[in-house]
Amino acid sequence: MNKSTSVYFCKLAYIPQMTLFQPYPVENFEDAIRDIISPDKSINRYGRTWRFSLPRNFDGFLAGKLGFVSVGIEKKTNYDEQAMDFTEEIVNARQSNYVYWILDLHTHILTFETKTPDIRYQSFRGAFEGFLDYTNGMEIEDLVESTQFNDWSKSVDSILTFTANLRAPNPDYSKHPKLVGQILENTNADKAKIVLKKAKGYGSLKIESTIQDLVKYGESGYSTISACGEKDGRTKIFDSKKRIPVEKIGEPLPKDDNSIWKILISAYNKFINRSCS
Repeated sequence: MNKSTSVYFCKLAYIPQMTLFQPYPVENFEDAIRDIISPDKSINRYGRTWRFSLPRNFDGFLAGKLGFVSVGIEKKTNYDEQAMDFTEEIVNARQSNYVYWILDLHTHILTFETKTPDIRYQSFRGAFEGFLDYTNGMEIEDLVESTQFNDWSKSVDSILTFTANLRAPNPDYSKHPKLVGQILENTNADKAKIVLKKAKGYGSLKIESTIQDLVKYGESGYSTISACGEKDGRTKIFDSKKRIPVEKIGEPLPKDDNSIWKILISAYNKFINRSCS
């Protein structure tokens, strides 16, 4: 494993139910996930066959591995003793790699390591999402970390624009800012785009209240945000899609499964504590 490991976070979310034919959220989330990531299943993406290991319950989490096997070709150099010369031949090359992951069955937040260049954030996310489809009513959502936006807002002299792309939550609006329900639920909408622009005569947009509610909503995985600010006359951009929450593990990871899953749990707890502070 790499000396420095990046641990990322995303969320398994139910697709908002907008039709009678769309499935309701399942009663037993763990059973549904175990069926989706069964080791008997596989998907193919860009020449790679992805599969899950047999998941197990570990310290209150569902834990496992996700990896790929691909068959390619490579050029192999040998020395021919009879010809007294170097020769080259094309041979089959079997390539494979995998990463560890854990899933909190209560928050539905997925925590996983990456192994570059083979398995990055987007390749893991895309592979995992490949096992999901419309029939099971779930998808993967990127998470917004409000502390990152707050840190960015403190680094600029003024905020000129703010944009939030909202999606309806599942199962309802009860645990989310009242503002979101007023925008989406009261209008029978499943999506909304909010664009705020600083009015003339004011130094900056106010980030208290409304903007903070919209940023906080992104921590549930149902919105993305972007903003444009100025610092010393220069433009500075915030884009939540490019600021995926990550924890850096400085020391080399151990070799055994349990120790690695414990490190992922520790990284998850740090992320949760940071998000709630």
